[in-house]
Amino acid sequence: MSSRYCRYYLCLLILWAGVSGFAAEKPKLQVFWKDAGAFYSAPIHWKGADWLQAGIVAGTGVLLYFADQKIFDQVQKGKSDVTRRLADASRWMGDGRIVLPVLGLVGLLASARKDSRLSWACFTAGEAFVLANSWTIFFKWVGHRARPYTGKGPEKWRGPRMDFDNAYLSMPSGHTSSAWAVASGIAAYYSDRKWISGFLMVLAGLTGWSRVHDQKHWPSDVWIGACLGYFTAQFLKGRHGSANGEMANGAGFRMAAVQNRIQISLRF
Repeated sequence: MSSRYCRYYLCLLILWAGVSGFAAEKPKLQVFWKDAGAFYSAPIHWKGADWLQAGIVAGTGVLLYFADQKIFDQVQKGKSDVTRRLADASRWMGDGRIVLPVLGLVGLLASARKDSRLSWACFTAGEAFVLANSWTIFFKWVGHRARPYTGKGPEKWRGPRMDFDNAYLSMPSGHTSSAWAVASGIAAYYSDRKWISGFLMVLAGLTGWSRVHDQKHWPSDVWIGACLGYFTAQFLKGRHGSANGEMANGAGFRMAAVQNRIQISLRF
């Protein structure tokens, strides 16, 4: 196992060492295992509205797939020193080596201060990060799509293989799924503070844009990654319920088919 993955798993240990000590109404590690089981079996229980939403996500991904090269080229043409600095400043939110230890440490501080809302926000964000990335890694392995910097084009896929060649792990974007999982997980607990929700959603969006800007991902990779992170956090929000009274009307977006058209609404 490479030193990169050793550092990654060390961050996971730091996170769970933190969340296991959180003061709360329930033992959170027990909650995690139950949530994970429900998360992986959720499609079995999907109803019509759930399948419609999944269809909209997949359909939008297909549309973006056919426009990947054109959108990617436009982003590359718009590069400047300003966009490079912005990309450098925004991609950290999708980096588990940074985000997971921060969530664990902040959660411990919240526990010490008896701040249940912040404790649950950190736990949900970390949980969403882990669960969303499990699917992200699986889809990367199944597809082995070439990254833009390889010069192979958006149509180059190698399919399931026994290796994890980073140059062919483009779909979906792990940084983007991580950023949206963390942002949505925290925002769910701070719907009464609109600036927090707005800031987190903008930062998550910039993380996805930076991956296209840096030639690491195609736009459709970013879309699927964002949806994985966002809907994972929304699923967990529903599982945890209104833990502090501020959760039910959190920030997010909603997709639905209305009168033969797709309606997408964004809420802060």
